[in-house]
Amino acid sequence: MGDLNTNLGLAGSAIEYTRNALSIGRGNSVEDNIEGSAFMGTPFLCVTVQRTATMVSSAIHDGQTIAQLADRAERFRCGNCGEQSAVAMRYLIRQHIRPLDYMSLSNGDHTFVVIDRLANSNEQDPRTWGASAVVCDPWIRHAYSAAELLIRMRHISHGNTPRPYSRFRT
Repeated sequence: MGDLNTNLGLAGSAIEYTRNALSIGRGNSVEDNIEGSAFMGTPFLCVTVQRTATMVSSAIHDGQTIAQLADRAERFRCGNCGEQSAVAMRYLIRQHIRPLDYMSLSNGDHTFVVIDRLANSNEQDPRTWGASAVVCDPWIRHAYSAAELLIRMRHISHGNTPRPYSRFRT
């Protein structure tokens, strides 16, 4: 697709869009629970209500697509990493950006989007994803080269080497 700087710019745009769309914020962020709410805990309550609605909906409809998750997050204006990544991914899809991966860690609790991962790469080894691959992480509000993922996600993986996997690729 593009070069590293172009992809970093695209990821930055997706992060900015997500931050504006989910104006209530992240439920599991002290920063969001303190800074932008009329009363403390609003983002936490918002995400709790949204996820309760998601569980009920998925039980009825047997499945949850990224588009449905993004719709719900934008309607409630809040979300944690999974919801924020769904919003960012949908934004990038609408910009006709490909390839994209909606990824999680198998040994940590985090979800993010990867732009421009090579098709023949090992999804568990970001060093194989290509020089232009970029992590778009709206939860931490940062985009960076995929080569940095092993260092940046180590704390989320409980001090172990992060093991990412693709939950959806387009």
